[in-house]
Amino acid sequence: MAAHASLYRTESRWGLYHLRTDYPEKNDEDWFCHTLLSKKDGKMSSEKRAVEPYIVPIADDEKDLYDKQRIRASA
Repeated sequence: MAAHASLYRTESRWGLYHLRTDYPEKNDEDWFCHTLLSKKDGKMSSEKRAVEPYIVPIADDEKDLYDKQRIRASA
């Protein structure tokens, strides 16, 4: 299930937890969502679900704090 979900999400996110060398960058435009896994007709299936608005507002200058903690390789 984890492998199926990782192959469905064509981006990297959450540091080394989900790193794809073929898609090394985070892609919020296409992948700021929940991915749902299910089994249909004996086969794994994935779909996207929108992230609901935050209950507690987050200041604009705090929204990218996680990304600022990531270690980036030098060019």
